[in-house]
Amino acid sequence: MKTIDVKIGDKIKALRKKRGLSQIGLAEKIGLSFQQIQKYEKGLTQITVKRLQQIAEVLNVSIQSFFDEDDLALRLSSPEITYNGNTPPQTVSIRTNREGLELLKYVDAISNKKVKDSLLAFLKELSKME
Repeated sequence: MKTIDVKIGDKIKALRKKRGLSQIGLAEKIGLSFQQIQKYEKGLTQITVKRLQQIAEVLNVSIQSFFDEDDLALRLSSPEITYNGNTPPQTVSIRTNREGLELLKYVDAISNKKVKDSLLAFLKELSKME
């Protein structure tokens, strides 16, 4: 069974070729070396959400295009994430779906730490109301 990194790499390669872009062409558009694109396409290097969004924009597709429906239920990049905020470190499991991926994309795009912290605090409180 292919890992999620290999599946995403396969989709990047297929979409890149469909758009008539070489690895060099894609790399230039997002400011990487073509060797890095090769690593992504072979699934040798994990890709960040931010980088995947850049690739999606160049290829004129949504970020969801890189995931099968079954993949959306898988854990992102690793089964656990570690949070080192103002509280003692804790390990939590993260599962996501299309909405979760979209939320990650928009939260990642916020560069102002105070705004991001306020949004996370708001979401935390909102989730307690459910």
